[in-house]
Amino acid sequence: MILKKLLNFNIFLVTVLSLANTNYDKKNTCMIKNIFRNNSSSIVGRLLNVNSNKKKLSTHINFPSLIYEQIKFSKFLNLDNIFEKDIIKSIKHKIKRPPSYIIQKRLMSEKGDNNNNSNNSSVNNEKKRQGVITSNNDGADDKRLKSTNESDLGVTGTNDMNNGGISNNNNGANNSGNGNAGGKKDPKIHYRTDYRASGFAINNVTLNINIYDNETTVRSMLDMMTSEHYSGEDLVFDGVGLKINEISLDNKKLVEGEQYTYDNEFLTIFSKYVPKGKFVFGSEVIIHPETNYALTGLYKSKNIIVSQCEATGFRRITFFIDRPDMMAKYDVTLTAEKAKYPILLSNGDKLNEFEIPGGRHGARFNDPHLKPCYLFAVVAGDLKHLSDKYVTKFSKRNVELYVFAEEKYVSKLKWALECLKKAMKFDEDYFGLEYDLSRLNLVAVSDFNVGAMENKGLNIFNANSLLASKKTSIDFSYERILTVVGHEYFHNYTGNRVTLRDWFQLTLKEGLTVHRENLFSEQTTKTATFRLDHVDLIRSVQFLEDSSPLSHPIRPESYVSMENFYTTTVYDKGSEVMRMYQTILGDEYYKKGMEIYIKKNDGGTATCEDFNSAMNEAYKLKKGDSSYNLDQYLLWYSQSGTPHVTAEYIYDEHKKTFTINVSQYTNPDENQKEKKALFIPMKVGFINPRTGKEEIPEITYEFKKDKETFVIYNVNEKPIPSLFRGFSAPVYIKDNLTDEERILLLKYDTDSFVRYNVCVDLYMKQIEKNYNELLQAKSSQGNTDICASNAVNNDVNAGGDATLHGVEKSNLTPVSEDFINAMKYFLEDEHADPGFKSYIITLPRDRYIINHIKNVDTDVLADTRDFIYKQIGDKLNDLYFKIFKKIESKADDMTHFNDESYVDFEQINMRKLRNTLLTLLSKAKYPNMLDHIMQHSNSPYPSNWLTSFAVSAYYDKYFELYDKTYQLSKDDELLLQEWLKTASRSDRSDIYDIIKKLETEVLKDSKNPNVIRAVYLPFTFNLRYFNDISGKGYKLLADVIMKVDKFNPMVATQLCDPFKLWNKLDLKRQDLMLSEMNRVLEMENISNNLKEYLLRLTNKL
Repeated sequence: MILKKLLNFNIFLVTVLSLANTNYDKKNTCMIKNIFRNNSSSIVGRLLNVNSNKKKLSTHINFPSLIYEQIKFSKFLNLDNIFEKDIIKSIKHKIKRPPSYIIQKRLMSEKGDNNNNSNNSSVNNEKKRQGVITSNNDGADDKRLKSTNESDLGVTGTNDMNNGGISNNNNGANNSGNGNAGGKKDPKIHYRTDYRASGFAINNVTLNINIYDNETTVRSMLDMMTSEHYSGEDLVFDGVGLKINEISLDNKKLVEGEQYTYDNEFLTIFSKYVPKGKFVFGSEVIIHPETNYALTGLYKSKNIIVSQCEATGFRRITFFIDRPDMMAKYDVTLTAEKAKYPILLSNGDKLNEFEIPGGRHGARFNDPHLKPCYLFAVVAGDLKHLSDKYVTKFSKRNVELYVFAEEKYVSKLKWALECLKKAMKFDEDYFGLEYDLSRLNLVAVSDFNVGAMENKGLNIFNANSLLASKKTSIDFSYERILTVVGHEYFHNYTGNRVTLRDWFQLTLKEGLTVHRENLFSEQTTKTATFRLDHVDLIRSVQFLEDSSPLSHPIRPESYVSMENFYTTTVYDKGSEVMRMYQTILGDEYYKKGMEIYIKKNDGGTATCEDFNSAMNEAYKLKKGDSSYNLDQYLLWYSQSGTPHVTAEYIYDEHKKTFTINVSQYTNPDENQKEKKALFIPMKVGFINPRTGKEEIPEITYEFKKDKETFVIYNVNEKPIPSLFRGFSAPVYIKDNLTDEERILLLKYDTDSFVRYNVCVDLYMKQIEKNYNELLQAKSSQGNTDICASNAVNNDVNAGGDATLHGVEKSNLTPVSEDFINAMKYFLEDEHADPGFKSYIITLPRDRYIINHIKNVDTDVLADTRDFIYKQIGDKLNDLYFKIFKKIESKADDMTHFNDESYVDFEQINMRKLRNTLLTLLSKAKYPNMLDHIMQHSNSPYPSNWLTSFAVSAYYDKYFELYDKTYQLSKDDELLLQEWLKTASRSDRSDIYDIIKKLETEVLKDSKNPNVIRAVYLPFTFNLRYFNDISGKGYKLLADVIMKVDKFNPMVATQLCDPFKLWNKLDLKRQDLMLSEMNRVLEMENISNNLKEYLLRLTNKL
């Protein structure tokens, strides 16, 4: 091994020295690249693309010395990962850095060398199905900045720049903002270990907010006191972009410059003027919601004034110590012109309403519960509502329920109101938790950066997460509303009544509440696919994040902009960590643990350790032994990356034993050199291959060591193990099952996840075979050189011609007949869930595949997918069409079409299957499919006619349906957004012209986040055309990001999500993506949000 390393090192050294002292052109670059393809190709690839203008590489770097000293201290680690970041940074930025600097950095920092799962040799590290309109997680969350999915293209992110209790001044207020960094100062990094309590407490907040056309005045009175942590420091308030009218202490005005200073981010009152004990801080400021396009703080959406305060929006409304552990009671008076703003809302109970001369009016609200300022909310506008009453289960109180929207959308609120009542009942029945105020308001607004916000007593929603009509909404809207309404309601206890000590604990409220949301939705929909939707999200999106430079634990240890950690890791992996508690404890003791947690922390703040402690108590009760504990389980909070679990099965026919040998390993990454064994619950079933029955009871093992052995005795026949049932832990799974055994599990297992997983395994085996065959064929034609100008004719349909990349398709490995027959068996099972059938006949997501193949050539992968679909379709298209016609009447039944409070999720899954079949048959050009497409476009269900529009991309009727469906959509803003997504993801070679058409005819100068995301993000899931070898797709996206960052940094950062794939792709595309990200980083006045995200993504932070 050492000799091999030395050989690689010598080749690398020769290459670097040659490049450092030689003029070279593109031809020479390509020649050297091919010579060293198998020797540190990542390093060489980076160096070869540094100097395309034929200038010499910088000679400021002493290459021999640098390399020698790095190898000297590396202990022969992977060469690709030793030098790369520092050498490339030095070369590209032409910075003279002595070797000692680099070595010191590498040895003394806590950052380790990444040997991640995908074996990338480039740079360290790296919410449905394609073509189907009705799919998962399109905003089915509140605020996460998660990776977007093929149709998760609406609501992401939140607004948070606060340091969560990390002290930058004496009272712990933060010094960060959501404004522009200007590229002039390095972002400040905040660390979890720096937390300390504030030296001040705010007990009561009295606000008077007076809304006028061109400005809003905010008068604030804070009842304060010095706390036990006070040590004579200055009093520092957060406050961003506020125009001061008056500042006072105990009703005495303060003089700026003499008694306080304000720098547009912080108001600092000098310590000698700060009273000891109790005092009142007063302020009056002016803000401008009418020009606030960042949509954080107080802003205007159409004609509605609305707030968004999580995490640091409140400081843009008034001065405050803006951190989640600063809890107070609020008394709020809101005034406005009555004709324009007849409805006034805030947290808590309305105490009174009153008229004001001059056509104005006001309302006063009081919230009796302590809350952090991020849960403060106000709404003012011309809104209409639906209402109902709910009687609580235990205290028998009447709760008034109101859901608000613009008048033209009020009829679309019925399903949301129904979902709210379902959620309230679920929380009572399952967790014993009932609502605590006399009224609960839900409000829909059109302009919202995120999905929804759980403000106490006043939940605010993006309109696409609250409004639905069967005439104008896709099917998935109903599932999204169910989950989002449930999520925000469940926050009343897990987030509001028990809130966070600091922002590092975010997964405590979000991971836990996503888990509660999932339990609710699984129980309500009663379909096999809801759980699979979330599992698919984890494995395709979160696992990818775990293997990228953005990898972080569910509780990060540091951040610059906290909003960049509203991620799928914190939310969705966090929810799986919460779910594993339930798997370990069982329902009874998990509920006991929840009861302990709420009881101990109600009305206060908590940390992840507090939740673990409550579950630990329940665990001891279950075991009946106080020596048991869940201390090891805390590693799930602190350790990043996805564990790899390998299982080996041994059956001893003589001893009648079945042995499971398991091992776990998590790849080291940039921040953690050493990974420890995790506490992994492993739920296992056993299928008799002869009978297809389960003859051994299901077992849940507690897997806690690097390697363990579990033995089952008295096993008369060799079973097929059904591992990690229900996706009992978020891990990679590898075992020694044969293909025959996997196919038997697909046919006979009763666990939906295991059936899905073995199907994915079989697909991946086929994909990897055909991909490598096609890549080799392309290589033999001389096209593997990353400098080649074109990789494949984008107009080629891989299913149509006899050859592909010069290889006869008959010479490619065919799809297993046994696998196809198993799919046929499953499709013909009339008792199988139709939504699950759509999973079985659909290849894994591109992101899942890309995360499993090294340096992906996206053109070859696109052709591989087409080839496999063609192979399967040749055998199953007739059956597909038969089922397509057979389920037509059930899928399109109109019995409940006009009843908006009733949703049949089984029927929705029928339509999902039918639209998946239509997609596959259309792409295969099955006979007479165009007639069926045109007929389908006349359906009353939007999911159907939007799918018809999508698949018309393969026919000459595309623009006819483009115009037809646009006319059906244009007058309804939410339906128009779904139409934009469908047009943006069109699988056509003229997609760039289509995007331009959308920009000029529909998007125009809109600043609405939903519209912006709908136009651009779906396009990025077009594997072939977004990743065009010219780089024009990446350039288009970068241009949009720079434009949007000028008015909405949060949305700009969301748009960067497709760049997360950059170091998973082939070297040419890596360089193209890196070039565009660097171009964005170099722009003037880049926001802190965007800057941090891209610096982390490109390994510069």
